[in-house]
Amino acid sequence: MSMFKGVANGLASSISFGLIPLFTLPVLAGGMSMDSLICYRFSLAALFIAILMIIRKESFKVSKSDIPLLVLVAIFYDISSMFLLWAYDFLGSGLATILHFTYPILTTIIMMAFFKEKASFPKILAILMAVAGVVLLSIQKGGGDISIAGVAVAVFSGLGYASYMVSINVSAKLQKLKGLKLTFYVFLIGDLFLIINSYAFGTGIEPLNSGYDILNLLLLAFVCTILSNQTLIVSIKNIGSVRASVLGAMEPVTAVIVGLLVFNESLTWKSAIGMLVILAAVVIIIMGGRRKEKIGV
Repeated sequence: MSMFKGVANGLASSISFGLIPLFTLPVLAGGMSMDSLICYRFSLAALFIAILMIIRKESFKVSKSDIPLLVLVAIFYDISSMFLLWAYDFLGSGLATILHFTYPILTTIIMMAFFKEKASFPKILAILMAVAGVVLLSIQKGGGDISIAGVAVAVFSGLGYASYMVSINVSAKLQKLKGLKLTFYVFLIGDLFLIINSYAFGTGIEPLNSGYDILNLLLLAFVCTILSNQTLIVSIKNIGSVRASVLGAMEPVTAVIVGLLVFNESLTWKSAIGMLVILAAVVIIIMGGRRKEKIGV
């Protein structure tokens, strides 16, 4: 029973996160800026989580020593979210999400380079496969029709999320925080930075244009932010982080399917092979990893 519960929640987590393009692209197409969209997403998510914590009578208290770490991971999460949406403009939702999903491999590279994690043949093989997959995606339309800058932006969004994951994994203080509390402060602090950035370097937060925008933003905050994080926690508790992470491969697959069926994005044989190679590399990295990861969201 616990296996079924873990698998079901793991699939729900990855699929719900993969639905981000379904709710973001219509709002962006309606004229809302990327900055405003992310601010609304984080604000609504933080509000929903705060209400849930109040209902469950969970404490909001954190120590002063936790604040710098919370600020750091919030910045990493902001980078990941903003660059992923930016990549949609260059590549489309499917390819952008696939490249973003290189974050398990980027996490491995960071751990090997800065935290002395032992290199192994599966890890090196997965890294080479990921590079090959990125090359295939970059030349999918003859080498001239796809933006190299877009590939860089999408991979950088994955780097932001990888840094977010590593920060939580190596910080004992963050690991001690409950999942809801950590998620709440990541969204709250990240939202404050985004709002300040919007008014300092842009035109500020834009008003909502329609009820359709409000519905998409509510679904984005609840389905792709809160639901994805909390079902991930349930999955890890029941089947462990390795199996839960493997189920995360449904995230980019879901995004590609949404791009094909809803937004009429094209899929060439080179891009299809590139996606399969990247997904295979991610599975190798996860299944071949022997360390016990701890995910704090």
